[in-house]
Amino acid sequence: MYGVFFLRTKSSEEILQVFRQFKALVEKSTGLSIARFRCDNGKGEYDNHQFKYFLAESGISFEPSAPYNQDQNSVSERMI
Repeated sequence: MYGVFFLRTKSSEEILQVFRQFKALVEKSTGLSIARFRCDNGKGEYDNHQFKYFLAESGISFEPSAPYNQDQNSVSERMI
């Protein structure tokens, strides 16, 4: 329904650009807005000033999981 977004790199600039496209597509097709962004506690692609500023500007709360706590990350992470 929403498609697949391929990344060439995990650079913060590319992540932000692709997330903006994803956000626009999801919000336009559903009529709803994204309220939360949950991710693992990895440093780099999501944990940077530009991405956090965009989320705050859009009214989206940033929710990283606690370190060393895989059960917060979903089924795929728990299986690892």
